[in-house]
Amino acid sequence: MIVVFTGGDGFDEPEDWNDYLTTAPRHLQDFLHRCCNRTVLFDNRAKLTSEEGRAKLEKQRSALLRLVNQVVKDKGGKAYTNEIYKKVQEELEKQQGDKKPNKKVDLKPMEEEIKAKLRQEFRNELLKANRKGEVACCSIL
Repeated sequence: MIVVFTGGDGFDEPEDWNDYLTTAPRHLQDFLHRCCNRTVLFDNRAKLTSEEGRAKLEKQRSALLRLVNQVVKDKGGKAYTNEIYKKVQEELEKQQGDKKPNKKVDLKPMEEEIKAKLRQEFRNELLKANRKGEVACCSIL
């Protein structure tokens, strides 16, 4: 997973962003650790109308693509694997045993529900942190 933060215009130097991450609330640090600290910071105010803005946008895109390519490399060349789905599928098959060995169960609705709950929990944590002034705006890819 890659965490994309917005609000990059609030950080003048890369060191400021790194300092922010090292002093971020514990729950955010834990979440980022689970994402292998794959983060990218975007400045939404960078504009294509100036040379400086175009350079900043290109740098941001390159950083994101570099992380995406790293994830693909880490996954053995596969851009996406649905590990949660596979684990739940294996667990259900194990529980079913020999009763229905060839029947596949559609876990997509359950998977979507789990993902939605996790996203909502993270959003709630971010909202709490934002209210306390601890976190800049952030999005999940």
